[in-house]
Amino acid sequence: MIWAVPRRRQTVQGLQRTKSLCSARRDPRRCLTAAARAALLVVDAWFDVTTSQPRPELATAVAMAVCAELPLAALCAVLAVCALPSRTRDKAPDTDGSDLQVNAVT
Repeated sequence: MIWAVPRRRQTVQGLQRTKSLCSARRDPRRCLTAAARAALLVVDAWFDVTTSQPRPELATAVAMAVCAELPLAALCAVLAVCALPSRTRDKAPDTDGSDLQVNAVT
């Protein structure tokens, strides 16, 4: 049980650092980082539950998975989807010039 608080704190701090670094730069790879962190959190929750001993240790592992790791994984998955580049922004401009804007000089 003692290991639960530092691990949760590390996960939250890592998520905050990753989000702040990638969002500050508007890095297009931030969706990959969030998706990888979500996958690792799900695998960690699964591993903790399947390798824990019966009774109190299993109850602790399930509680940590349900209350901490899986909600954080869901948050990371939402951040990953929101950070996906839009197809309209990444579309190459038309070569016929129909998408050019004329700026008036004042």
